[in-house]
Amino acid sequence: MQIDTIRFYGYPSANSPSPYILAFETADDLKRARENIRLGALLMRNDDLEELCEYETVIRDRGKKHPARSLLSYFLHGKRTRSDTRMPILRCEYIEAGRLIASVAGLLDHAADRGVRNTYILGVQPDIFEECLRSIEGDSAGYGGAHCAASKAELTDRPVAEEMLDILTIREVPEAVSSLYLGTSKEVQLVHQLILRTAEITDPVLIVGESGTGKELVARSIHEQSTRRTGPFRAVNCGAIPTELFESELFGTTKSAFTNSAEREGLWAQANGGTLFLDEIGDLSLLHQVKILRALEDGYVRRVGGNIDEPIDARIVSATNRDLAVMVKEGQFREDLYYRIHGIVIYTPALRNHPDDIPQMAISFWSKIAGKKTKALSTAVLEDLKARRWLGNGRELRMFLSSLHGLFRNETITPHHLRVVDMLSGFRSRKGSQAQYEKNLRKVDQLRHYRRIMEVLSSLRTSLRPVLIENLTDLRTVTLARVVINSYAEKLDSLADEPEYFSSIASRRVVIELADALRDFSKFLETGAGQVREYWQRNVQSRYQNVDSGCFTEIQTLLDEVEK
Repeated sequence: MQIDTIRFYGYPSANSPSPYILAFETADDLKRARENIRLGALLMRNDDLEELCEYETVIRDRGKKHPARSLLSYFLHGKRTRSDTRMPILRCEYIEAGRLIASVAGLLDHAADRGVRNTYILGVQPDIFEECLRSIEGDSAGYGGAHCAASKAELTDRPVAEEMLDILTIREVPEAVSSLYLGTSKEVQLVHQLILRTAEITDPVLIVGESGTGKELVARSIHEQSTRRTGPFRAVNCGAIPTELFESELFGTTKSAFTNSAEREGLWAQANGGTLFLDEIGDLSLLHQVKILRALEDGYVRRVGGNIDEPIDARIVSATNRDLAVMVKEGQFREDLYYRIHGIVIYTPALRNHPDDIPQMAISFWSKIAGKKTKALSTAVLEDLKARRWLGNGRELRMFLSSLHGLFRNETITPHHLRVVDMLSGFRSRKGSQAQYEKNLRKVDQLRHYRRIMEVLSSLRTSLRPVLIENLTDLRTVTLARVVINSYAEKLDSLADEPEYFSSIASRRVVIELADALRDFSKFLETGAGQVREYWQRNVQSRYQNVDSGCFTEIQTLLDEVEK
């Protein structure tokens, strides 16, 4: 039996999607195909799925996809267990190929982040399958969808650092630049030289790189080396602000914008005379792209609810980890905006492209995290860090060292301590027996799960500070609070929907009860009623504390049980 498919490789592989013939006669053939792909997806026509459903020992049928549900909810949420290694299949109905390809890429990235290794099989309509096939055959630059990371498509054709440095006249790099964006490799030297050159002009700059490669550090260095250094630097994460609040955050509001609104200056106006950094600009909706383009073209901004255009002189620096050129082709990013921001491009390299810089970065991070009185990292530890593959780049390295210091701040750090952090983070130690690893695997999974819940609680309490501590009840604050509450309630539901990671039914039930209480709190805020703090204390606080104290107890127990 042979089936025409499109094969997607999981992150962090740089392989592009490609046509693939799935050939099999037995269940063992399918198992071998899964082992070859490991983390990935196979896209095929819906009619071909029936041929696979006969092999129940290898295939898990998830039915038909609901249009309103994401792929993640079928494949990464729910009662998923590590023992069920069958390949899940799902019948889908998509309107456009670009959205499908982006959804598949997003699924694989989330699976990689959660340490899940499986092969997902999706069926689609024949015309959509053919459209996807034409898309990847006509675009050899990676996923061909909006989700393309810069490491896959746009970075593969970037100029080689050595060649660029041979052409450029090398300038002396100020310590302010070299100490902020660390490294001495050719890739980092090129970034330093481009920072100095772009600081001298006013043309737009687009910074392209994977998450954690220091795009904002480059933007800040450009600002601080420019003539605008005395002006403000304002950063906007285009993907982090709720859609309904984005325009008011960026452009400001007037008193007549909505009920109880105040006269407030937006981030764009706050950057007047300085630099506005539009981070993750690829996450902008098409509606907001239009408004950004108009402000860029005209040099004026208008507050929400206002009728006066204010002249603003702010230099624009943008950043993305996506392939904007492919997004333009798929109709998900405006072509006119793309060419408006696509002036000088600076590529921030992934750590795997300049591993020799890892020791210097680790030493700098460690001194800031641990302080001068803490013992320096040994050569053995630095070599161990250098040999690792940091998928999250500098950000992951920094968080790893932070965890290392939190656990062993009073000890001399050795490679053994790094193995313990590996295990507590859910990664297998490079040393130690398979039996020992398997014995601790379930406890490590539970430990990660409880940590995720506590992270949600911590972020939730911080986000609700304006309404619970500062007692602010204006419409903007309450609206933002409701968005945050509903978002965290969904996260708690998602975590509670994995019962295999809870030590007891009771510990799972209190998480569900807190999620329900948060939704009721959101509805209470919608009514506009007063006494917000009192409502929280009466109806939510005890459930919050039950989850918080319960997770803390479970984590301490698991830490004692995990074999070091």
